[in-house]
Amino acid sequence: MKIRRELKYATFEYDDEDKSILIETRQDARPDREKVFNPLSGDCCDGDCNGHIETDEEYAERVSKLDAPINGRIYLNKTYAFALLRFVVRISQRNWFRKPKK
Repeated sequence: MKIRRELKYATFEYDDEDKSILIETRQDARPDREKVFNPLSGDCCDGDCNGHIETDEEYAERVSKLDAPINGRIYLNKTYAFALLRFVVRISQRNWFRKPKK
């Protein structure tokens, strides 16, 4: 069984059969909204592209077609996945039991 959690800039996946963790990071692929878009040529420019200004619907369609490129991918086998989980639990316990400063 695989457990997958997708966030805005990262994806975490835990494979229960292999006891492995996969971490992928992504960059923001959302294009600028203020740019002028020419639907005929499909390119953006800072100047006037045939006088066409992109509408909200065209922008939403263009953003939905984009897939954010993967910046990095880390695969942790059973040993390193366990070490990472142990580290995270230890840090969270340390912060949980710490007395608040007054």
